[in-house]
Amino acid sequence: MSLPLVVEFIGPPGAGKTAVAHEVIEHLEGEGYRCFGHSKARAPESIDKKSGGIGSKLTTLVRFAVLCLSHRRLTVAALRYTQAVRPRDVSGLRRLFILLSRFGFVRDVMAEGYDFVILDQGPLQNIWSIGTTGDVRPADRELLRVVRSVVEDLAPIVVLVEVDADLASERIATRPTMRSRFDRMSRSEASESLAQHEELFRRLFELAGRVGSPEGVRIDGSRPIARNADRLLPLISRARQTHAR
Repeated sequence: MSLPLVVEFIGPPGAGKTAVAHEVIEHLEGEGYRCFGHSKARAPESIDKKSGGIGSKLTTLVRFAVLCLSHRRLTVAALRYTQAVRPRDVSGLRRLFILLSRFGFVRDVMAEGYDFVILDQGPLQNIWSIGTTGDVRPADRELLRVVRSVVEDLAPIVVLVEVDADLASERIATRPTMRSRFDRMSRSEASESLAQHEELFRRLFELAGRVGSPEGVRIDGSRPIARNADRLLPLISRARQTHAR
């Protein structure tokens, strides 16, 4: 059985990643492909938010330990990357757990017979999340190591959704969820923070291409959802044909 093609959308909160991903999935499923998106299952939670008692948390911890041992290269690279963020913060460690858990989750999904795995909140996005927890980002060598560990294993098509920080913060202010730290900021605070960290997305995109991501594309998140999906679908179809050989 061949592995599915992974497509990961990266970009700031409010860029429109989820909306475009859903549109792409709808088109691909209409053509008869079996697709997985994060909307079809709950993403892994951190230990401190895991529902249930101590037994449930211990089970989660054991599974996490097994995951770390199974993917030692990524674990070491991600830990070094997280430790390089200054100042160090418990939120960085929590996001490290989410990165590794989500990576393991994606690996499990890839063995379930899907044609495509479409991620609007995947490991590369989690790398950005870790890197923005402090005032000082890790050096490029730490970033390169952790990006390489993800890309060489998942071989994703990376879609960078670019959008102006002001528009992103406007969208964040009107959405009903409180999943992101940016949801708890004022509109001006969110805009300033997103503008400060937008360069990290460009570095992630460039490094993913350098270490072997099969194809990458930038799209404008301010454009209509259908227009962006129409631009992506031919690229994804071509990559699927190459991937299946």
